[in-house]
Amino acid sequence: MKPNPFRLAARAAVESPRAAGFLIGLILGAAYLGVRFESLQGIGESVDHSPGLMHDFSMYFYRTGKSLMAGVGPVGGFLYPPTLGILMMPISLLSPADARFLWGILEALAILALTSISARLAPPRIGWVALVTAATLVSTPVLHNFKWGQLGVPLTVLGLLGADACGARRLFSVALVSLVASIKLYPAVLFSVFVRRRDGKALLGGAAGVAALVFGVPALVLGLRRTRKFFEKVAPFLSATADTTDPNSQSLSHWLTRSFDAPPEGLVMGLAASMALITAALLWGARSSDARTLDRFTAFLSLAWIPFVVPTCWANYFAFLPPLAAFLASQGDSLPPGGRRLVHAVSVAVLLAGSFVTVDLIGGWRPYVAEGVLLLADLLAALTALGILAVWTWERGRAAARAGAPGASDRVGDLLKA
Repeated sequence: MKPNPFRLAARAAVESPRAAGFLIGLILGAAYLGVRFESLQGIGESVDHSPGLMHDFSMYFYRTGKSLMAGVGPVGGFLYPPTLGILMMPISLLSPADARFLWGILEALAILALTSISARLAPPRIGWVALVTAATLVSTPVLHNFKWGQLGVPLTVLGLLGADACGARRLFSVALVSLVASIKLYPAVLFSVFVRRRDGKALLGGAAGVAALVFGVPALVLGLRRTRKFFEKVAPFLSATADTTDPNSQSLSHWLTRSFDAPPEGLVMGLAASMALITAALLWGARSSDARTLDRFTAFLSLAWIPFVVPTCWANYFAFLPPLAAFLASQGDSLPPGGRRLVHAVSVAVLLAGSFVTVDLIGGWRPYVAEGVLLLADLLAALTALGILAVWTWERGRAAARAGAPGASDRVGDLLKA
């Protein structure tokens, strides 16, 4: 008698819920994309303005690589350190069509890697893994990144892998974080994991790595004179972008300006400093928890506060939202029933708000970005992460007090007295 294939599949799903959920999520996500967009060109037409695919890659990355190969500087509108331009030089040897095809393959692989990270961080149950996997595939940051041929997804993948390895493989971790920080400066916030670990050697190594990649390698490849001119040409475009009125910008200052007129001077930076201090205090108070879990909290919260300090936060910058939502759902399992339900509800809300489903529900791309839906989802996730750390710190303080040892609140008081 032949074994029942459905029974075999059910048994495999029970034995490997994460793998089963991942497969189900891939199918659901791919089905949604196929129905909603019908073709890759449909993504170019529906996501953001300016129909077309891989515009930023073709117009800025590829052309800058070709320009550097010809002994000239970056093309107008290139807003990155010379590291990226140098990495584009080998790709620029291909024809424009072949280069776009190769870049599309690399982007697709990065999306699959990000989806795998999200699934790995989700609670090990079929439903959660399937939801997180599908939501990552259809997330607005992922689609925005693919439409423009941008770097948000690849840098998020490499940055999270680097931050996650800081405990076991320090050299690998420092190298990856240094690389992503040298390509597009904002991922440098991931060095915060070394700050939390008080790993001075890693911080010095990271600073040296970034300096070598941003200044040393370009000086060797392009020469000192061309490197200096490279920075001189890029600088004006950076300052112009910082003052953009484009509603795509999800930075807190731009969103406040759109919604409530100009915010008071210093408000955003004051909020950024306050959030940094609160985050540091809660991570310190919860430091007796699993070190790798705290590393992940540190990395995700550092990325989540980027809209406070980076003048322009485009949609692809938020590629970390699906894995952050998955991570929060897993950490919610450690809370009492009421807290667990709340955290799980927040995780689902963040996944939904960050998906293209919400773009359609809210009436299209422009109102979606103008209302700052991605920014609000990011802040909701970050505040929830702080809430989980606060609960842990409180519980550990109470446990320490019952045991007669100084808790986190006592140690804070001692520091203030000193």
